[in-house]
Amino acid sequence: MLPFVYPMDNHSVITLFQRMLNHVDTRLVDHGFRVAAHADHMLQELYPDCDPLIRRNLILTALLHDIGANKTDEIDNLLKFETDSSWQHAIYGYLFLLYFSPLKDYADAVLYHHTNASELVNFKLDPLLRDMAQIINIADRADIYLSEGHSWESLHHELQNANRFDQRIADALLKHPVQYPMSEEQLYSQELHALLTSIPFTQSEVDQYVKMAIYCMDFRSRYTVTHTITTTTISREIAVRMGLSDALVQKIVCGAMLHDLGKIGIPVEILEYDGKLNEAQMTIMRSHVTLTEHILHGLLDDEIIQISLRHHEKLNGSGYPLGLSEKDLTLPQRIVAVADIVSALSGRRSYKKAYAKDTTIALLLSYSQQQLIDVHVVDCMIEHYDDILETAHQHAQELLNIYQMIQDDNYALQLRLASEKEAAL
Repeated sequence: MLPFVYPMDNHSVITLFQRMLNHVDTRLVDHGFRVAAHADHMLQELYPDCDPLIRRNLILTALLHDIGANKTDEIDNLLKFETDSSWQHAIYGYLFLLYFSPLKDYADAVLYHHTNASELVNFKLDPLLRDMAQIINIADRADIYLSEGHSWESLHHELQNANRFDQRIADALLKHPVQYPMSEEQLYSQELHALLTSIPFTQSEVDQYVKMAIYCMDFRSRYTVTHTITTTTISREIAVRMGLSDALVQKIVCGAMLHDLGKIGIPVEILEYDGKLNEAQMTIMRSHVTLTEHILHGLLDDEIIQISLRHHEKLNGSGYPLGLSEKDLTLPQRIVAVADIVSALSGRRSYKKAYAKDTTIALLLSYSQQQLIDVHVVDCMIEHYDDILETAHQHAQELLNIYQMIQDDNYALQLRLASEKEAAL
């Protein structure tokens, strides 16, 4: 995929994930941050001399431990203190970290974060990652328990399960009592903020984290896997052919990459609805733009954010969410709007097959004649249609190959983990 070249500091990247995960399910709001806070207390207690970079990455791993939950329907089970191992979201989280993030070396901690302490000893794990899996497990369970209104004092009794929890690690948590609900000051403590921001992300790390955010959203539905990369590639190809400056092309690429982030908060049953959405469903679907705005607010250059947000506005004012018109929409915004339409028309959806070239072009011409989209952008797209789509398909195929590997790895890991668990009994 094209690189995300806009510089973002640690705080912005972490806030991006925090806001995205908060939109997965209202019951999980700030759950990752609370788990990270508990995990850091335990890690400092158990490993006081831990290298600062390793410590930062381990706590980032804890913060992102539920990154795979948006792909599954396990959230109800995740929110129970007593629950069986939830392999599915742990596997997806592990694979997202492994394939797309700078946290590859720490992914095992997510894979095993619902594994009982008595079973962990049978797996071939680095000792630090074995402890980290238990740290996340205990922090995760403690947050669920305390969020249900139980007291810190009663938590001590609930953690006295030597089969499920490593008592050495549980004791490390209990040395740092926290009043629930957590205050803003507790949740975003200066110490935790300093840990997560003291070692700046490299631009390569920023690129990987942003792409992981995009992919964990796109992978929620088999019909949206390649939509973002196709929209982004088409946007770039049009912008280059229209003679825009390199700096503006890069902003268009960044805006196109982020244009659908808000779909993380749209139920999968609507994303994959097999037919025309009714008015209520369409209202929910359209809310993805507002959700995207909330996720991106204050994190990026406003020009990039507006490129992301205006891909459903129309020149004649009939679009959404603001009903903007021709005078309000810049050329970069119009380019991404056309690219988004071409990606949707030329790709398969739950409610339609991929449209052929002639059909797609006919629809683009019709839309431009109705003053919905920019005629000059459409002309450029049609003139270079084959070349642009070929480039987009090449990039999409690379991602499809990774998507298929993740599906294969998911199946293989389920079999392996089930076998290992059975052997441990």
